[in-house]
Amino acid sequence: MDIFQVLFYQPTFNLLMVFTNWFGNLGLSIILIALIAKLITLPMTSAQIKNAEKSKKLQVKFKELKKKYKHNQEKLTQEMAKLQAEVLPGQLGGCLSIILFIVLFVQIRGVILDLVNRGYHAYNEVAYTQNLEKKEDYVKYALPEPLSEGKHTIELNLQASNGKVLNKVYEFEIVSNKEERVESLKQEINNLSEEEREQQQKLIQDRATNDRNSDISVYNKALEAGLTNITLGQFLIFTTSSQQATLITDNNPDLTFFIRPPSNESIVTDNVSLRIDGNDVSSSLEKQSGDSLNLYFAGVNLSKVASDFDLFDLSVTAPYILISVFSGVTQYFVTKLYSSGSASSVEEKPEVTKEKPKKKKEEEDEPDFAEVMASSTKQMNVIFPAFTVMISLGYFGGASFIPMGVTLFWTAQNTFVIIQQMFVQRDSIKNRVDKKLTQIKLYWNKAQ
Repeated sequence: MDIFQVLFYQPTFNLLMVFTNWFGNLGLSIILIALIAKLITLPMTSAQIKNAEKSKKLQVKFKELKKKYKHNQEKLTQEMAKLQAEVLPGQLGGCLSIILFIVLFVQIRGVILDLVNRGYHAYNEVAYTQNLEKKEDYVKYALPEPLSEGKHTIELNLQASNGKVLNKVYEFEIVSNKEERVESLKQEINNLSEEEREQQQKLIQDRATNDRNSDISVYNKALEAGLTNITLGQFLIFTTSSQQATLITDNNPDLTFFIRPPSNESIVTDNVSLRIDGNDVSSSLEKQSGDSLNLYFAGVNLSKVASDFDLFDLSVTAPYILISVFSGVTQYFVTKLYSSGSASSVEEKPEVTKEKPKKKKEEEDEPDFAEVMASSTKQMNVIFPAFTVMISLGYFGGASFIPMGVTLFWTAQNTFVIIQQMFVQRDSIKNRVDKKLTQIKLYWNKAQ
């Protein structure tokens, strides 16, 4: 079993469901998980920001050594190595908090995506006790006999209690040799005309859009496991074009379909229908309606993103946009904290003198590494938050990549980092505010 699943995924999922049972709100539970994650990484985050401040001082010392030993390259190398050795342990310790946060983020993203895509079945698979398990929505059909080798189609029709409907179509193949079939499929797809390929892609996209609009998710383990990526084009080791097909070797697959209904809704079991290769087998289905799941928080559906709607329909998208923008704003301040050492740190500026020192030509042409890094960092301080906003709005992968539930966790984490630093730097912040107010007062009195 994956060690990350045992150490992070399972505890997070169980804790998330415990909080949701207590407070009846998934969004609030995600914020509480973010707070706990922040408390766990608090000592390491503080060390990381302190080390960022030390790195700034280190750059100053590097410059001093460079000036002092500019005519003795061997001595310069030795002294710089000694200085780097002094701060290296602290720098590595600072990286640990980033690594741990990334691990936590990936696992929590997995928890939220699995809950959205598979409903309570995803949780029941890792629930610590049966008492904590939730009642699942599912539709099950027991095949009377194994399926023949070749192509098959399953069509599942569902209706939610709010009137939303889903027509889920699975096209798959039973194969004896998966590798051989992948190669033959690759040849078949390459022999298609450009128009036929476009029609196939449009059909896939239309089905995906209809699935998203229904706000109903369906999961079948056997069919999901059979989803196979077929590489059509490749440059070196990178895939340039590909297509997917569902290929399974088991001719008696488990046809249990786990369902996640729309938020606070249920599936109308009387209206469920299932067709296999055109044959209606609805009368032989085993069906169960499960516990409802509330996906709404602060006016947003945590399984969706702003791009799922008409962006200019602000009556719907305004809360999605606000949370997305806030995620970028908090990311901007956190990026500044990590790159500058602290929100209140002020870079030491050299005193301005009237005499301009003359520099040799070789010194003028020599690039300043510290200035180059500072310029690069300044650009990243803007680019990364802007990219965060675009991802949160759904323009890079949509809700299947970063749904609003994940954005909420990310934003809460950043907010707690900022609050932490405001508390740690409270005296410095107070002094800066007092100084600024004094300047404003003096300016006002002078204007009077």
